[in-house]
Amino acid sequence: MNNYTIDIERVTQTTVVNSNKIGIFVTQLTLFKSACISVHFYNEEGGGVFKVENLKMEDDDYAKWSSDDKYIEEFVLQKLNLKHA
Repeated sequence: MNNYTIDIERVTQTTVVNSNKIGIFVTQLTLFKSACISVHFYNEEGGGVFKVENLKMEDDDYAKWSSDDKYIEEFVLQKLNLKHA
Protein backbone atom coordinates (compact mmCIF):
# COMPACT_ATOMS: atom_id res chain seq x y z
CA MET A 1 0.00 0.00 0.00
CA ASN A 2 1.30 3.45 -0.88
CA ASN A 3 1.12 6.30 1.63
CA TYR A 4 -1.54 8.90 1.05
CA THR A 5 -3.68 11.40 2.95
CA ILE A 6 -7.43 11.71 3.32
CA ASP A 7 -9.71 14.38 4.78
CA ILE A 8 -11.30 13.64 8.16
CA GLU A 9 -13.51 15.53 10.56
CA ARG A 10 -11.54 17.89 12.77
CA VAL A 11 -9.98 16.21 15.81
CA THR A 12 -8.29 18.17 18.60
CA GLN A 13 -5.12 16.51 19.80
CA THR A 14 -3.01 17.80 22.66
CA THR A 15 0.42 16.52 23.51
CA VAL A 16 2.52 17.65 26.44
CA VAL A 17 6.23 17.54 25.74
CA ASN A 18 8.92 18.69 28.14
CA SER A 19 11.97 20.43 26.77
CA ASN A 20 15.18 21.38 28.54
CA LYS A 21 17.37 22.16 25.54
CA ILE A 22 17.17 24.34 22.44
CA GLY A 23 19.31 24.60 19.35
CA ILE A 24 19.95 28.06 17.89
CA PHE A 25 20.75 28.34 14.18
CA VAL A 26 21.35 31.49 12.14
CA THR A 27 19.64 30.50 8.90
CA GLN A 28 19.96 33.71 6.92
CA LEU A 29 22.21 36.72 7.32
CA THR A 30 21.95 40.06 5.56
CA LEU A 31 25.12 41.90 6.51
CA PHE A 32 24.62 45.12 8.44
CA LYS A 33 20.84 44.63 8.34
CA SER A 34 19.28 41.46 9.78
CA ALA A 35 19.57 37.80 10.76
CA CYS A 36 16.97 35.04 10.68
CA ILE A 37 17.26 32.60 13.56
CA SER A 38 15.71 29.14 13.79
CA VAL A 39 15.20 27.81 17.33
CA HIS A 40 14.71 24.05 17.71
CA PHE A 41 13.10 22.75 20.90
CA TYR A 42 14.37 19.28 21.79
CA ASN A 43 12.24 16.66 23.53
CA GLU A 44 13.63 16.04 27.01
CA GLU A 45 12.86 12.31 26.77
CA GLY A 46 14.29 11.39 23.39
CA GLY A 47 16.21 14.38 22.18
CA GLY A 48 14.24 14.80 18.95
CA VAL A 49 13.03 18.18 17.71
CA PHE A 50 9.32 18.66 18.38
CA LYS A 51 8.91 22.38 17.75
CA VAL A 52 10.64 25.07 15.70
CA GLU A 53 10.33 28.83 16.24
CA ASN A 54 11.68 31.34 13.73
CA LEU A 55 12.85 34.78 14.81
CA LYS A 56 14.18 37.78 12.94
CA MET A 57 16.81 40.01 14.49
CA GLU A 58 16.93 43.44 12.88
CA ASP A 59 17.35 47.17 13.44
CA ASP A 60 18.65 48.02 16.93
CA ASP A 61 18.77 44.38 18.00
CA TYR A 62 20.96 43.50 15.04
CA ALA A 63 23.19 46.53 15.60
CA LYS A 64 23.89 45.33 19.18
CA TRP A 65 25.17 41.97 17.94
CA SER A 66 28.92 42.31 17.55
CA SER A 67 31.37 39.42 17.64
CA ASP A 68 29.85 38.03 20.85
CA ASP A 69 27.44 35.21 19.99
CA LYS A 70 26.22 35.18 23.61
CA TYR A 71 24.09 38.14 22.50
CA ILE A 72 22.16 35.82 20.18
CA GLU A 73 21.47 33.48 23.11
CA GLU A 74 20.14 36.35 25.22
CA PHE A 75 18.09 37.68 22.31
CA VAL A 76 16.45 34.27 21.77
CA LEU A 77 15.79 33.69 25.47
CA GLN A 78 14.22 37.14 25.85
CA LYS A 79 12.05 36.85 22.71
CA LEU A 80 10.76 33.40 23.66
CA ASN A 81 10.44 34.15 27.38
CA LEU A 82 12.92 31.43 28.35
CA LYS A 83 15.62 31.24 31.03
CA HIS A 84 19.01 29.53 31.34
CA ALA A 85 18.97 26.39 33.48
